[in-house]
Amino acid sequence: MTQVVAVPSVWDGFIEEQIVHDSGSATIVEPGQLYVVASGSVDVFAVTMSDDGTPVGQWVSAGRLGPGDLLIGPAPGPMRRFLARLLEDGCLLRVDFAAVRTAVAHEPTGALAMALAKGFDTTVSKVGRTREDELPPQDFTALEAGRTVSVIAGSVVRPVREAVWVQVAHGELQVHGLLSNRYRDGEWICMSRRHWATAKSGTTVRCWDSAEVLVEEDFWVLAITSFTRLLYGYDRRARREGRAAAARAAARRDQNSALVDGIRRRQDRLVVEAGRPTLGSTSVSHLTAVMRVLAEMGHRWAPPSAVRHSLERMKSFDELGRTGWIRARRVRLEKGWWLEELGPLVAERSGEPVALIPDDRGYLFEFGDDRDPERVNSTNQRLVDRHAWMIYPSLPEDAGTIGDLLRFAARGLHPEILRFFLVTVIVVTLSLVTPILNGRIMGSLIEQTDRPLIVQAGIAMVLAALVVAAFSAVQNLTVLRAQGLLTSRSQSAIWGKVLRLPLPFFANMSTGRLGTIVLGVARASELLSSAFVSAILGLLTGAAQLVVMLVSVPTFAAVIVGELALFGLVMGLTMRSDLRLQMQRYVASQRVEAMSFELLSAVPKLRIAGAEERALARWALLKERAEDLGQRSRELQDRLQMLAAAALPVTMVTIVALTLYSQDRSPGLVNLITFITAAQLLMGSVVQFVFNIPLFTQAAPLLKGVEPILASEPEASVEKAQPGEVSGHIAMRNVSFRYGNDGPMVLDNVSFEVQPGEFVGIVGPSGSGKSSVLRLLLGFERPDSGSVLIDRTDLWELDVAAVRRQWGVVLQNGEVMNGSIGENIAASGNFTEKEIWDAATMAGLADDVRAMPMKMETLINSGATGISGGQRQRILIARALIKRPRLVVFDEATSALDNPTQRVVAESTRMLNASRIVVAHRLSTIAEADKILVLDRGKIVQTGTYQELLQDQDGLFAKLAATQEAEDRLHSEGV
Repeated sequence: MTQVVAVPSVWDGFIEEQIVHDSGSATIVEPGQLYVVASGSVDVFAVTMSDDGTPVGQWVSAGRLGPGDLLIGPAPGPMRRFLARLLEDGCLLRVDFAAVRTAVAHEPTGALAMALAKGFDTTVSKVGRTREDELPPQDFTALEAGRTVSVIAGSVVRPVREAVWVQVAHGELQVHGLLSNRYRDGEWICMSRRHWATAKSGTTVRCWDSAEVLVEEDFWVLAITSFTRLLYGYDRRARREGRAAAARAAARRDQNSALVDGIRRRQDRLVVEAGRPTLGSTSVSHLTAVMRVLAEMGHRWAPPSAVRHSLERMKSFDELGRTGWIRARRVRLEKGWWLEELGPLVAERSGEPVALIPDDRGYLFEFGDDRDPERVNSTNQRLVDRHAWMIYPSLPEDAGTIGDLLRFAARGLHPEILRFFLVTVIVVTLSLVTPILNGRIMGSLIEQTDRPLIVQAGIAMVLAALVVAAFSAVQNLTVLRAQGLLTSRSQSAIWGKVLRLPLPFFANMSTGRLGTIVLGVARASELLSSAFVSAILGLLTGAAQLVVMLVSVPTFAAVIVGELALFGLVMGLTMRSDLRLQMQRYVASQRVEAMSFELLSAVPKLRIAGAEERALARWALLKERAEDLGQRSRELQDRLQMLAAAALPVTMVTIVALTLYSQDRSPGLVNLITFITAAQLLMGSVVQFVFNIPLFTQAAPLLKGVEPILASEPEASVEKAQPGEVSGHIAMRNVSFRYGNDGPMVLDNVSFEVQPGEFVGIVGPSGSGKSSVLRLLLGFERPDSGSVLIDRTDLWELDVAAVRRQWGVVLQNGEVMNGSIGENIAASGNFTEKEIWDAATMAGLADDVRAMPMKMETLINSGATGISGGQRQRILIARALIKRPRLVVFDEATSALDNPTQRVVAESTRMLNASRIVVAHRLSTIAEADKILVLDRGKIVQTGTYQELLQDQDGLFAKLAATQEAEDRLHSEGV
């Protein structure tokens, strides 16, 4: 059946042929012919032709055209030709080129001329869109019709509209991408916003739109030339890809040969036997220095293959944290830094990355190549940059228990642990001197009045005590160092894990509770390290004294062991009850902390509602519960300590009773005194151990609270692929989503695509799914079905955090941080003062800041008191724009801005040439959008430009616009 197509009236009288869809239909675009898409869609390919005129080889996609778009047949010369394949609803018109040219010459501003100009612009934008190997720079000078632009050598220029005709008035431009070529004085080129050029010298260009160039006599020659240049671009790309494929094949052959030769020839090993990292070459890199520091810290693992390439290419230590494999903190090296203990660092010495490794005499330079380490001194330290970086290894993803966390934190502490146990053994051994010599002196030497031996024994006891004190000091210093490292590493590991957790984790946990858990790790580390040292020393000392007792009076020792067993049973039952109370108290304390945080954050709201007393009453009930549990725990601990205090007197009474009523022969005075002295020391050790039990019971719930964090899967694994530099292309493919397994469907089979540089608005009534779309695009939630694509790759196959870092995002509930305005805009980034002011200018904030006495140093707080709602929004916008992102996401980001400021922000984002996704309630903010998506009940019900949607009077968008217009009218009338 013949397809009937409604042909636009502007083409009446010019049609030579009407081409409609047929099974497998494809049309070769003939040289010098003009084609117009009348309806539907047409896919355009660059193909190689055989001698008989049929396509051969790969069809390279050049774009998809829609109604009104046109194709002009390129001149002969390129190896490839354009081929148009019509989709099912597609219709292509071949029109009389000569007649069209004559009609436009007679009426250059008529409907036909405007249709040609618009169709040419959109076609150049669509057909010229490819996946470039090299993305356009983010810092550039904008080219716009009607402007004359002068730039210096090395400057980058780019259009910010669909298509701009550029004439080089003076100088030379190097255009990149498909149109790669050099253009000199008087030459023309038509560039879309996907193209960019570099000035090879001081250059001046004039910019025109197609409607202006259309009246020029040589427009059609320029137009044909533009399409011909695109084909030449595809030819160059094909040759380049062919060479790359050949190179990859050769590399695979070489790799296979290397594998056959043996694993020893592989160059991927990062850590050699001596702990010095190599990267397959002797060149020094930033990663080499990092690996040396990690080896010093006891971590001898290599970076995952997914992030290794990114790490090897990094040019600054500031880039370390982008992969999530490790984190780094920038520190300033103060005067005399090399004489202090700061831990291993990485820095740059005369621009060369080095590792700074501490030893007993200060610091050493480790270069990571064949050079020997060099001692840091007052002379060569001047070569080091004033800033260094502390390295914080991330917790392994398979570390899901408290034991894994403690083992991770204890890596590299083996020397301190070995030193501690060695000193402990010496101290325990010397503790045996006291009972033995005391028994000898009291039981024998005094009776024999052997004064010289008594003096010698006394001197020996004093010397032993002094040696024990000295070793105890060494032991305490070792413990302090190990405790500091353990606390620092465990705390940083937990913070690193928290920062990598997905957003739903935080939805189920209050801020106060989370803060209690994370900060509790440091407290638990301190409690455990102190308790562990005292407990180990007490137990080993007690065990040594028990051996002395067994040797001196075995029968008495058996009775004392029985007493200890009974005491241990009571102590175990008490500890069990106290631990249960501590767990309950910990949960109650978390609730108190969470309530305290919420109340302090909501003081203005409480005052407005007059709910201060009710809030205080709720807080007091929670606090009373926590205090009651704490009191009951302290009572148990007091009883246990009273029992421990009574242990020594009971033991002494038991020994006396055994001595008086024992039917065995007397143990002898020497043995008896030795036994009593050892028993006293044993009971002292027991008391020391018991007094540390509360530390264990307090630390247990703190560590138990960390388990949900350890057990949670991170948002993105370090094994995920790194996204590289994103282009701004993003798409949803058949996405369906609901909150919870049993919740209603929030998004139902949603699909759309945002091209690089495109401005897309999202509107809809409340509850239509707008915020859910953004949450899925940002990786805050995972779709139940379908895919979110970033540069045509599934978002969840990439490192989500690395993707998100490249975007500029302002959410509806965004908040500022405590600090200065400049710090809020920079957001911990390494930006210059000029870049911060430029961002403020783009956000329409610069004039307000200049009017403040402290300017960028003006302090603000997280409650944003002292600044208006509009200023808060502009600070957030400046923060999003400072890195000149390729994709900007705004969720009601300009709701508090007046119209002039909105226009400034809109123009600033447009000049970035970034993809823009804007969720807006005020429809005027998206009036210039290239495409508007109208959502209703989780489905896209309309798509089009602002004017196109308004023309559909029965559509939802027109109804929203009418409602908003009525609200604005009532507001202006003061109703």
